[in-house]
Amino acid sequence: MRIAWFRPTPLDPANPLDDSAPLIAALRSTHTIDVINESDAHDFVWRAAMQPWDLCVYELDSTAACCFEWGYLLAYPGIVLLRSTDARDTSAATPGAGNRFADYMSEFQVDRLGSGALRLPLLASRVVVVQSDGLARSLRERYAEARVRCAPVGIAAVASAPSESLRREQSLRVGLLGTSNGTLAIAAVERVRATGIAIDLHMDGTPRDLLTTTDVIVVAAWPPQTVMVAAAVAGMAAGKPVIALEMEATAEWPAFDPQTWKPRGQSMSQDPIAVTLDPLDDEHSLVRALTRLATDAPLRDRIGRAAHAWWLANATPAHAALAWRRILEDARVVEPPSRSADWPRHLDDDGTALARTLLREYGVETDL
Repeated sequence: MRIAWFRPTPLDPANPLDDSAPLIAALRSTHTIDVINESDAHDFVWRAAMQPWDLCVYELDSTAACCFEWGYLLAYPGIVLLRSTDARDTSAATPGAGNRFADYMSEFQVDRLGSGALRLPLLASRVVVVQSDGLARSLRERYAEARVRCAPVGIAAVASAPSESLRREQSLRVGLLGTSNGTLAIAAVERVRATGIAIDLHMDGTPRDLLTTTDVIVVAAWPPQTVMVAAAVAGMAAGKPVIALEMEATAEWPAFDPQTWKPRGQSMSQDPIAVTLDPLDDEHSLVRALTRLATDAPLRDRIGRAAHAWWLANATPAHAALAWRRILEDARVVEPPSRSADWPRHLDDDGTALARTLLREYGVETDL
């Protein structure tokens, strides 16, 4: 199958947080995949006219970098890999919205369930893919007409040096990964250090450096987004204990509650693979988590080993590729859901309306 894969940035195999890089590498053994960034998108239309792709995939997040994808995902329906469930930041970038407030409001109001413009890509796509079973169930309940599938995040192996901080005299090295909240982490580390515990926070350096040189990984972006999952799983692939915010995706993991240090989650029979924080009590919970992990080397080792085993059994690129191959085959033969009665008309405007009007004044009808 020939696939056009839209994403805001080029593939970065050296970045362990770029889970699409190993996934696409695995899928290329059976498919031809062209990665389309914003700089390439301007050539997409004529290239598609010359030799159509069998399927398009769109990595969609609530960032300005993804704005360019909206016009293509509406005109060339395919698979949306939903990186964030908050699409309202990019809704104004859809075709025709421009500075027209009425069009923008029609896009915003089409989602009767109050999630901004999220319903637009769900209904415009053949299939929507998320990386959490819990999130998939939630979206199916809210948008029964959408086809929502789950494919696990697939993180490549991350080699990690042995932790020197297993010796009591060494400081605990905490790595802040992804788009995490630096203010939260700094405040928590300072409170822990004030108790006399040796602890250092590392925020600079590449993700690979942080994964290989620190003892504990913190992933605490706010608001919590699905992109956090890749960062947390990368920490697990490195065999490190991970501290993450409790959210829809992480709720599926067997994890420790730092308030009680008892397991929580849907799989309580498994050994905890992370420590998850209550978003309503994030700083206090993070302080408790770091305090315990800084003074309990065996617990750090136990969580890191369980996390690595879970990654190996559930979240490698091979797991992701297996799920994606099935999704690609299914998406190729289905059509997007039918447009609803409240679908904004300007979203189906192909940009030729003015030309047709001018030509019609001269009695000319043409198929542009």
